[in-house]
Amino acid sequence: MNRDLVVHEYVHAWNGRFRQPADLWSPNLNTPVRDSMLWVYEGQTEFWGRVLAARAELRTYQETLDRLAMDAALVANRKGRTWKTLADSNNDPLYMAGHPIAWRDWQRREDYYPEGVLLWLDMDARLQEISGGQRTLDDFAHLFFATHGAVGKISTYTFEDVCSALNAIIKDDWAARLRRHLESHYDNDAVAGLARAGWRLVYKDSPTETFRQDETESGVSNLDYSIGLQVRSDGTVRSVVWDGPAFIAGLAPGSRITAVNGQPFTFETIEHAVNLAQSSTLSLTFEVNNMVQTAVVDYHGGLRYPYLERIPDRIDRLTPLLAARK
Repeated sequence: MNRDLVVHEYVHAWNGRFRQPADLWSPNLNTPVRDSMLWVYEGQTEFWGRVLAARAELRTYQETLDRLAMDAALVANRKGRTWKTLADSNNDPLYMAGHPIAWRDWQRREDYYPEGVLLWLDMDARLQEISGGQRTLDDFAHLFFATHGAVGKISTYTFEDVCSALNAIIKDDWAARLRRHLESHYDNDAVAGLARAGWRLVYKDSPTETFRQDETESGVSNLDYSIGLQVRSDGTVRSVVWDGPAFIAGLAPGSRITAVNGQPFTFETIEHAVNLAQSSTLSLTFEVNNMVQTAVVDYHGGLRYPYLERIPDRIDRLTPLLAARK
């Protein structure tokens, strides 16, 4: 599943090892560091992980689209965005490291990874848009990660350096575009790059193979986009979407579902019941704090899994991005 992890770490040779955010670099262990540029350090690295894995055929084109659909769905359904921006999420390592996170979508832990993918997809699509397809984020990478100063010496960068490099490729108000991603409380801003690239996020009633692989690796049935929870094979709830149907019904991380509509819990029974909930009741029996409860989940939308779909009459700027380079 995570075939782009090797690529991600390889890209860190440039973005993170050779070039580092200025406020993350420290000459010694006594100087405090800050993480304001993790959306570049990790976010753009994650973006190149997706792209270069596709170009190197570590993933097929369709598998890459399916992986990007999962990124987009996660980013488009972050309830915590109402109080915590992407810029704020950059501070997560300063106070969240080593601490369990019970409500991940509300607390927004390390969202600079998946949201960084969507941010940089937007920047690439904008470069293509205003240059008539003549400029891409490849041009930015060639310039930004080129040797600066003495060979073998770490070169630091700032927000202004990122904007300057983008403007060197083609003039635009890059600072305003980047700040809109970093400071917005609106999901539409976070996924705007999809439409600019000619694609949109949709949901279907059966998962992609890539989605199933991710479930298998995580050991869960991922029902985030239907009743709003992920559950392990023994019925233990791994996570609950804040203010989603399962949340409203009283489930929380650590609860253990024992029965679905009166039948013993399995992945198959809960997925089947969620699908049937379009026209019937969904009842969950679960244990929490050594107490047994039964709740009716008010949800009637059926199973929902993320996909990317082409927008008719829009230029496809994603497919060229993923194509192998000669």
